[in-house]
Amino acid sequence: MRIVLLISMLLAGCQTIVAFETPRESGAQCNDGLDNDGNQAIDCADVACLESSGCLGCGNGQREPGEECDDGNLVPNDGCSPGCTVDVPATCGDGKLAVGEQCDDGNASDADGCLTSCRVARCGDGVLHVGVEQCDDGNVTPGDTCSATCAIERCGDGILQPTLGEDCDDTNTTSGDGCSAACENELCGDGIVQAALGEQCDDTNQLSGDGCSSSCRNELCGDGIVQGTLGEQCDDTNATSNDGCSATCQTERCGDGLVQGGLGEECDDTNALNNDGCSATCLTERCGDGVLQAGEACDDQNVLAGDGCSASCVIERCGDAIVQSGLGETCDDGGTIAGDGCNATCKLERCGDGIVQAALGEQCDDANTTNEDTCTNTCRTARCGDGFLHVGEACDDGNQVANDGCTPSCVIERCGDGITQTSEQCDDANQLLDDGCTPMCKLERCGDGVRQIALGEACDDSNTLAGDGCSATCQLESCGDGITQSSAGEQCDDANLDDADACTSTCQLATCGDGFVRTGVETCDDTNATANDGCGLTCQLERCGDGIVQTGPVVTAVDFSWLASSCVAPRDIVFRVGAVSFQAQGDTGSCTCAPGMRTITTTNPTVLGQFVNGLNAVSVDFSGSGHYLGWALVTVHAGAVTTEIVVYEGVAGSAVARAAAMCTGGFDENIPLRTVQAPVSVFEQCDDGNLNNGDGCNANCTP
Repeated sequence: MRIVLLISMLLAGCQTIVAFETPRESGAQCNDGLDNDGNQAIDCADVACLESSGCLGCGNGQREPGEECDDGNLVPNDGCSPGCTVDVPATCGDGKLAVGEQCDDGNASDADGCLTSCRVARCGDGVLHVGVEQCDDGNVTPGDTCSATCAIERCGDGILQPTLGEDCDDTNTTSGDGCSAACENELCGDGIVQAALGEQCDDTNQLSGDGCSSSCRNELCGDGIVQGTLGEQCDDTNATSNDGCSATCQTERCGDGLVQGGLGEECDDTNALNNDGCSATCLTERCGDGVLQAGEACDDQNVLAGDGCSASCVIERCGDAIVQSGLGETCDDGGTIAGDGCNATCKLERCGDGIVQAALGEQCDDANTTNEDTCTNTCRTARCGDGFLHVGEACDDGNQVANDGCTPSCVIERCGDGITQTSEQCDDANQLLDDGCTPMCKLERCGDGVRQIALGEACDDSNTLAGDGCSATCQLESCGDGITQSSAGEQCDDANLDDADACTSTCQLATCGDGFVRTGVETCDDTNATANDGCGLTCQLERCGDGIVQTGPVVTAVDFSWLASSCVAPRDIVFRVGAVSFQAQGDTGSCTCAPGMRTITTTNPTVLGQFVNGLNAVSVDFSGSGHYLGWALVTVHAGAVTTEIVVYEGVAGSAVARAAAMCTGGFDENIPLRTVQAPVSVFEQCDDGNLNNGDGCNANCTP
């Protein structure tokens, strides 16, 4: 690209122009300073290069700093040299934009957008731009006949021009719309009748009362404006009489001799006097007009009776035979005598007026209609049975009959008042239970659901059925009462609790194995049906000599246990089994609780051999003064079977209880030989049905 720098210097009035040309660049098509496309312009001035590479410089068509001109080419002698200096003196109108020119359209006409001075035409430049401006007075000030937009200012353009004498401007030049064709305000009083503005007249003023009103309306009777100067007394906006203002705008009044029906006049006798047939208010004088006329006793401005003045203007009073309800009369029988149903004040004589009217059958009259006092609302003396509840009465059912809830003395009939009503079974004057009569006045009986202890009831389940726990006689149903309660699981009931009869204490039929020995039937009952345990299958004692060889166990040991105390001297206790005695060491004589419970075990064959199958006699001896025995026990061990035989029991209970009793003196003194028979099941070697010796089987069932 070729860059030319022009420097202008003003030295001593001389102008020097120096041009510098930068070296061309090689290898750049648009910036190599060559006219490659042959268009007589270096490529950097080409439009394509300008847009694509942003080339600047002489020949690009844009006058830049240091250039006098730039005609977009590098052609000489065309007014702008290849160095962008003017080579032909530029003149306005030559069509070339030169320094100092705003435009140059190549002509010398001021009627287009570029003036002959090469300035852009504008409103206010004093030159009329044909087709654009209507005027141009060299300024942009409105109000001087040429507007700021160079339009001719005139009346009707919608712009108020006060300096042009306009009062208004409504965008037209039509009169009669408030703004005249000369842009003057149209108004009442301007001497011009503006019909479009509603004017009927215009007398060049805004005064009323001269035939043309201040609003330019014709003044006349009926226009609503009283025109005093025109002789009007009134003006009610119409020309109709009988409304207070006549058709000639004169005030209509009573006494003017004209009957104004619209004003309510019935007459008009040209005066305002009464008592001449036409009142001062122009009404026909009559009864009820409120004016007391000759012959009237009263006049209350109406023709209604009952307000003190009758419809014929006669004073109304009690006794005139007319009921004056407005005067408070409830009757008027033409007289003022009491006792005939209408009293002297024309009030109906009635019960409750405070006057006893005997002729009317009244017994009393307490001036009220209350039934709760001594005089009823029918003026009868209050009494029990009159149907009204009076003071002191608990009830009043309108009669004096008993058994209907209210007694003849007006007392409420109730259970417990001592009087048996028809609905009651009894009444004992109280509401207590268990006295034969319930609080509901029902006879107390077995089955009423209330247990009557005084009647001997043990229960009451609201029925008299047996077998439900409470009998038909209200006794508790239980085992032993003599009644078999099957529903309670009883099999029998023999009226006792003896276990030794056919019915046990649990009311079950006695059976072998139930644990109870039935007298005369069983000799034993060990609660099972097992043989060889001392009690047979039929609850008979198994014993040596019964002819049945028992295969029970062999006795292996015997325990002798006791609780004793010797307070005088040491003494041994003696136990005996069958015919053999066993002496155990006794106490030391200390007479104390020690040593307490004592036990000695023996395996002596002689002692063990005394036990036979069946009943065995076992004894204890601790006799003598000062010798005390509390308890003695023999325990037989035969295999896995252990049999305890209580030989003596001075103190019942557990061993702990017995030991405690010993320490508190609960012992018996001087116990001689005591023997008990106890069954023992042991092994038999033989049993020949007897207890004889020497017959092959001895008395202990050994050969």
